[in-house]
Amino acid sequence: MGIASSVKSADGLVGKILVAKRSFNDYNTRLGGTSWDVKVGTVVYALMEGTASTQGYYREQAKAIKVIFNGVPGEIPFGGQNNNEFDRNWSITDPDERLKDKTFVFTGALTNTREYYKTLVECFGGDFGSSVTQRTSYLVVGDSTFQGDENYKSTKAKKAAQLGIPVINEQGFLRLING
Repeated sequence: MGIASSVKSADGLVGKILVAKRSFNDYNTRLGGTSWDVKVGTVVYALMEGTASTQGYYREQAKAIKVIFNGVPGEIPFGGQNNNEFDRNWSITDPDERLKDKTFVFTGALTNTREYYKTLVECFGGDFGSSVTQRTSYLVVGDSTFQGDENYKSTKAKKAAQLGIPVINEQGFLRLING
């Protein structure tokens, strides 16, 4: 699913999905103006090439790919001194139609924003719904214990059960994307 990195320009990145190959902390990778602890499997959408807002360890004005993660703009440095780190940390995937004809509804305390999940669903050809209907393919549920009751079921989860719609967690959703 991934393609080779060794990125010299953003031409090979814009419009692609980047998936973290490993967990790492990178003070040059920025998200909302702060350094970012990246977890393995983190998925971001590459929007455009730009210039890194930090000069980083090498004190050079580095190239960066502008990304969306969790509904928030961020950046990942690449090129020059950053090529080896980029290659070590990220795999590159083309958006495709693997979620075509599927509608996803999200509920509960999610680890990412609904806007983030909407972007991912649409990048892979799926539809993002706001309520459970017979047209819903999957209900993705976040942590239910945030209500103080591990047996708590949202209205959406109850409706999905009535309609026989599969209920998956966030990891299950990411497995659908990652194949």
